[in-house]
Amino acid sequence: MKTDPAEVAKTMATHGGQALQMTSNLKCVRGLAFWSRDGGGDIHYVKPAHHTLSIYLQGGHGVSEIGQPDVNGGPGAICVLPAGHESHWYNTAHVGVLHVYFDDNHLQALGVDPVNALRQVHFGRDPLLRTLGNGLITDLQWSAVSDAMVLEYMVSSMLARLMAQPVSGRSGRGLSRAQLGCIERRLQSYTEQQCRLTDLAAEAGLSVRQFSRAYRLSTGITPGQRMLDIQTDRVKAMIGQGVPLAEIALATGFSSQSHMSRRFRQQTGVTPGAWRRENR
Repeated sequence: MKTDPAEVAKTMATHGGQALQMTSNLKCVRGLAFWSRDGGGDIHYVKPAHHTLSIYLQGGHGVSEIGQPDVNGGPGAICVLPAGHESHWYNTAHVGVLHVYFDDNHLQALGVDPVNALRQVHFGRDPLLRTLGNGLITDLQWSAVSDAMVLEYMVSSMLARLMAQPVSGRSGRGLSRAQLGCIERRLQSYTEQQCRLTDLAAEAGLSVRQFSRAYRLSTGITPGQRMLDIQTDRVKAMIGQGVPLAEIALATGFSSQSHMSRRFRQQTGVTPGAWRRENR
């Protein structure tokens, strides 16, 4: 499938997908489209005359660039493809992606010199762009006159953000600060059960293997070790509150009191009972 905005709706059915919404009535961009599909078929960017900002809002784990099958998309992943860029992609699973098509004239309207202004990004990250993209498809009716001004403003804001704060590209050195913040909040939110590694990987938009490696490169420990650190701190806090050990084990996600005691001792060198006696 090629990326000419005028052809998106017509070609989606041919390639097993659905163009949910499409508009080219915006002054700030050349076109705007949100489409989804459940896998199959190639996607080709053959030196289009326009720039493309793509924000993955649903799925995307099955999308990879042909020739780099180990690097996949995911919710929140962002691609920036400058005009004249050529790349070839394949999809094997569900994906819902917002495409913003624009050119140098739109950048000039924002006061940006388009010469060398855009750089190619494959599966980068920008939490604000993701938030704006989600708002576009969940909170606005693109064809409604009442939403026209808000739609124009939000899309202009996306381009302004893109030019003011270039999207951080994915590297092999670890997770971004924003990704680490999201993962830490996710870990801290779990109480009565351990956070699954698959959930954490999905939060970062990576496969389990990619996430585990990137997290360790960024923090020096594994995700499981960080989860155990959090559980241990909760056990200490509840011991200080006088909660019975059996109740603590249940509340902090351990399978049993003996399991909690064993892992607590690995972390602290003493059992929960001994720690209680020492810290009265």
